[in-house]
Amino acid sequence: MGKLKNRPPNQDRRPIAPAVLQTILQRRAEIIYKMDHGFKAGDLADMYDLSESSIRRIYKERHKTATALKTGEVSVRKGKKAVIKLEYPEVDEGVLKFLKWVREESSKDLVALENWFTVDLPEVLMNVDPRNLLNADEASLFWRNFGVKSLIIGRWQKTGVRIAKDRITIFLLCSAAGEKFVICVIGTEERPRAFEKNAVHDVTVDKYGFSYYHNSTAWMTTAIFNSWLDWLNAEMVKQDRHVLLVVDNFIAHEASSRSNVTLHFFPPN
Repeated sequence: MGKLKNRPPNQDRRPIAPAVLQTILQRRAEIIYKMDHGFKAGDLADMYDLSESSIRRIYKERHKTATALKTGEVSVRKGKKAVIKLEYPEVDEGVLKFLKWVREESSKDLVALENWFTVDLPEVLMNVDPRNLLNADEASLFWRNFGVKSLIIGRWQKTGVRIAKDRITIFLLCSAAGEKFVICVIGTEERPRAFEKNAVHDVTVDKYGFSYYHNSTAWMTTAIFNSWLDWLNAEMVKQDRHVLLVVDNFIAHEASSRSNVTLHFFPPN
C-alpha cells in the first residue's frame, strides 16, 4: 500500500466563505448554551454530527466564541484568523448579552439548589423514617419506537423509515427504603385495544395491579395527580402510615397535602 499524500499546507487551502464562518460561530454558541443547560457531550455530538472531543473543545474554548460574537473575529485554524463581517451585529451582541445573563442566572439557581440540599432538605428529613419518605416522577414510554441508537454500532437510522412516536406516561412511586408501589399509567384512549381484546373493564389497583387514566395528550394533569394523590392517601390511611412525598415543582403537581400524605417540592429548575 502506498503512502498517503501529505495534506496541502494552509496557504494552499481554499478560504472559507464569511457566511459559512458565521454559521460555525452560531453553532458554537448553541452548543455552549446547551452544555450550560445540562446537555451531554455525546447527545450534542449526535445532534450536530461532531465528535465528543470536538464538542468538549468548543465548550472549553467558549471564551473565544464570546470574543468572536463581540468583534466578528473567529479562529478557524491554528495560527490564523479570519475576520468576518457580521450581518446583524446588534442581534449578535444581544445574543451575547443573553448568554451572559443565562449563565449568571444558572449560577444563582445552582446556589439555591445547593442551599436546598444542604439546609432545607435535612431539616425536613430530620425525623422521617426512610420507609415513609416517598418520591414519585413521570416517565415517557415510546412503546412502538425501536430506537435509533445502539451500544454496539452507535447511532443508526434507516432513511425513509418513520419513527413511531406513540407514547404513554408512566408515573412511578417508591420509598427511600426501596419499597415499590403500583404504577400509574396515562394513555390517550379511554379503552385501548388491548383492554378490549382481553375484556378489561374498570381498571383499578385492586383488580389489575395498576391504575389507568387517559387524556388526549397522555400527559400528567392536575386533575389526574389529585385523583392519584387521593388513592395514595387512602392506602396510607389503611396502613396507618404518615408519609412525606417529594415531587418535582411541576405545574401539574399543584395540590395540597392530604391527611396522611405531606407534599414537599423540589426547587424550581
